[in-house]
Amino acid sequence: MPPDVDFGALPERADDAAAPESAGASRDPAPQSASVVTIVNASAATVTTVARRPLFPALMLVARELSKEYRSGDNRLAVLRDVSFTIPQGAFVAIVGPSGSGKTTLLGLLAGLDTPTRGSVLIDDADLTAMDEDERAKLRGQKVGFVFQSFQLLSTLTALENVQVPLELRGESGAGERARELLARVGLADRLDHFPTQLSGGEQQRVAIARAFANAPRILFADEPTGNLDSDTGGRIVELLESLNRESKTTIVLVTHDATLAARTQRIIRLSDGRVVSDSAERAA
Repeated sequence: MPPDVDFGALPERADDAAAPESAGASRDPAPQSASVVTIVNASAATVTTVARRPLFPALMLVARELSKEYRSGDNRLAVLRDVSFTIPQGAFVAIVGPSGSGKTTLLGLLAGLDTPTRGSVLIDDADLTAMDEDERAKLRGQKVGFVFQSFQLLSTLTALENVQVPLELRGESGAGERARELLARVGLADRLDHFPTQLSGGEQQRVAIARAFANAPRILFADEPTGNLDSDTGGRIVELLESLNRESKTTIVLVTHDATLAARTQRIIRLSDGRVVSDSAERAA
């Protein structure tokens, strides 16, 4: 598989236009965080308001005081406790920690697959915790991709059909062509008609990644994406995720026990006993 995989660029945000400069024009003293700039041209007696290019990346994901508890008889088991952090658009982040630390539970909450006992999750400014299940499902279909450790491919469908399914459910035309394109980009152009049992573990994971990217997600969640793979195959999956993040500017948040994989991300959030105990972004700040 080539080192760089072109997944196609995602649409730019509407506020990502640069403000023009002109002779005789002056800027208002608005704070740098403002989304617009007023340009006053004294000689022409004109005032123009234009969009300012953001100085900082927009926040793609916000977790606010997330807690998750389960009832066990008369007791309540706390799996997550007041977890808070933000992730900017285009980041590549690993969530790590020992077994039982709450990593997979946290990933499910962040993706809107489950709801917290307390706290909130925002994806691209949309509050998941204020939505019902149908609304969350709609948002996931529009902006979220998810890669499961066990691949979750449909055994009765070919690789091509597995990738086509989410496109067809969305009612998109050209689903077959889009699925072929995605599978080619993950190096499986010659395996389109193979069923999951006819594919290796690494090939199945690549099909799962192609399927997760079918809706061109703004954010991709991955649960132990190399957990069932040997080290060489896992390394190729990591390269694929890096290409996805680099070429399409997709935000990636993954859970992993693999220290080598975590070290290749831009940021590591470490959990222990349901709490964030370290965050490399905070150390770098």
